[in-house]
Amino acid sequence: MDASSELGIPNLLITILGFIVVYGVLAVIEVRLMLQAIAKGPAVGADIAPPVGDRTRIAQ
Repeated sequence: MDASSELGIPNLLITILGFIVVYGVLAVIEVRLMLQAIAKGPAVGADIAPPVGDRTRIAQ
């Protein structure tokens, strides 16, 4: 049986390395954005949902 792909090993390696680079860069960007959001913290006075069963704040 012959292989179904006519691509050579160099082409496959270039493709795999390309995916690794692209997704690696995206992962680094995502981690940096998450760390910035964590460092910033929640907004002061942000609307926080009332605890379950606290009906006094729901009636506002």
